[in-house]
Amino acid sequence: MRNRIVDTAEELAREFHKDQKYGDKSYFWAHISDVVNRVKNHICNQVDSELWQEHIVCICAAYLHDVLEDCDVTEENLFTLIKQRSVYSFSGVEREMDVDVDCRHLMLVVKALTKRENEGYTTYIQRVKQNKYAAIVKYFDSEANMYACVLS
Repeated sequence: MRNRIVDTAEELAREFHKDQKYGDKSYFWAHISDVVNRVKNHICNQVDSELWQEHIVCICAAYLHDVLEDCDVTEENLFTLIKQRSVYSFSGVEREMDVDVDCRHLMLVVKALTKRENEGYTTYIQRVKQNKYAAIVKYFDSEANMYACVLS
């Protein structure tokens, strides 16, 4: 089953990372999709219908985890793009309000994953650990990076 906010996160990741490289490969295909697949595999092993919305946020954050740090976009612009593109597939005021909440939740995770300028790595990791979903994505981001190092 497809989800509009997940589709939006994937589209935005492709757009923002389109000219970036990971070695000699496309950054999106070599890194972003690897992190997303690792997160999805983790979620498949943790299926709980009560946590469906949180799983969606985790997958979206995996797509967007490097956007604020590596691309030319602000938090405000990213939030607006996610909200605008996600709301079109829904009708009714109630669902639009849910999309706003979903987008705000997602942005909290993406912001937690974004290393700040002049922030030490230990401080960054301590901050990431404060957000359960950011910690999951960061774990699989690190795992994907380590795997890429072993292969090179």
